[in-house]
Amino acid sequence: MFGLENNKFVDYMIDVQIPELTNSKDTDIYRKVSVEELLEYSVCFKRQFALKKPKQEINVVEVDDSNKALLSRLCVFQHNDMFFLLRDVIHFSANSFFIITPNYYKYRHPARAELDLADVTEQIMSDAGGEQ
Repeated sequence: MFGLENNKFVDYMIDVQIPELTNSKDTDIYRKVSVEELLEYSVCFKRQFALKKPKQEINVVEVDDSNKALLSRLCVFQHNDMFFLLRDVIHFSANSFFIITPNYYKYRHPARAELDLADVTEQIMSDAGGEQ
């Protein structure tokens, strides 16, 4: 009934959502994501957009602290004095796109990658062509 891809969503529920909803103190969903986890996150994008074998594999580049502060401000949206929302920012350029999101495991889980891929694909296919 469930394909292999659905296991990512079951893992996300068990590893992220349940510990977060139960306020589990043992959870590490807000830890910094590792390079290996970033590469795992990127697999679905590579599978979707690589029409031929890419010349170069995906490289993870550390951003210096001044850029991290600037990029993190783009991800935070303030509703009022008490409520802040973390959001993803998707930016398109001529031959590429990037997703700015907090650097926590919760946001870079492979199941989230599938949802982010759906958002990117939707924006590419929209009338605006990713320019939203």
